Amino acid sequence: MTDMRDPIAFYTRVIEEDPASEAFVRLAEALKEAGRTPEAVEACRRGLALHPGNLRARVLLGLALRELGETAGANALAMQALVA
Repeated sequence: MTDMRDPIAFYTRVIEEDPASEAFVRLAEALKEAGRTPEAVEACRRGLALHPGNLRARVLLGLALRELGETAGANALAMQALVA
């Protein structure tokens, strides 16, 4: 049975078992929700290196960057999405 009381631990374990898993998006969401935005940014960046077309991860990364005050990075992501 899956224990979802700690989604960060759960998705971390999923990614450890399958580094190519797209569960990185769920991990990043859980990290951001827990107030661990810098870690969410890193999870998105690592996952996007393997899955560059994941739109959900790109949006989440942009939101997290904006939350951290990195508006240039967030704006660059938005422009990439418009061009793609």
